[in-house]
Amino acid sequence: MFQAQIDERQFESLLGSVSHSLLREQQGEFYIIDPNGYIMMHYAADSDPKGILKDLKRLLSVSKSH
Repeated sequence: MFQAQIDERQFESLLGSVSHSLLREQQGEFYIIDPNGYIMMHYAADSDPKGILKDLKRLLSVSKSH
């Protein structure tokens, strides 16, 4: 797994149009971003890990067929 840490200026540049709360992300919310920089998924800090895994499996399955 790759994890990136960014400062507030970088956050605004990258995700400012999607989220207006750096604090939420600092508290554990996260995004899954594809290699082209597209945001694929966003999860709250208290999201069910099994649901996230199910979503990721579906995303990978769909991406293999294209």
